[in-house]
Amino acid sequence: SDQAKPCDKTVRMDVVEEKIRVLAARGSTWLVAFSLLEPTAQIEIFCLTSFAVCLLGSLGSFPLAANLAVALLGLICCRSGSDAQCFGYVLFAGMTTVTDIAFLCGEGTTWGVLLTLTNLLPKLCAASHCFRICSLLGGGGLSYADDPLSAGLAGQDYHHVATAGGGASGEVGATTSYSAL
Repeated sequence: SDQAKPCDKTVRMDVVEEKIRVLAARGSTWLVAFSLLEPTAQIEIFCLTSFAVCLLGSLGSFPLAANLAVALLGLICCRSGSDAQCFGYVLFAGMTTVTDIAFLCGEGTTWGVLLTLTNLLPKLCAASHCFRICSLLGGGGLSYADDPLSAGLAGQDYHHVATAGGGASGEVGATTSYSAL
């Protein structure tokens, strides 16, 4: 009477197919949203992912120091927009990829090998984005000249702002008198 009974619930394939369809739709929505981000935001996401993988890698045998330093350099690089830091990130990502391959051929444990391979994807994706935006490497740089929403103000716009701030008299350079508290 206490024998193990097989699971009484049957899996309905239509429910499973619907769940897969919903997940696929969400995944494609996230990919489209990610592709619309600025390159620096994409670099930041890749470097944060690499940072998280490095923290998981610290639980076992993993080339932590070099990969963590590269992830942090990428986070700094995407914030500053410096061409020298972008160039450095591309260079150091390439160098640590070589050390990662040496680690894979040498003393890697299963956990370390899995996380090293997992870390290669975000690290090299961030490096390719840095390569694309680094003008020292022939990239386009972070120019927003083609973006109409980031255009600077024209001369007449500055004059309009100055006169609007001048008060009712509309005189440029007019001052407001203040009394002591």
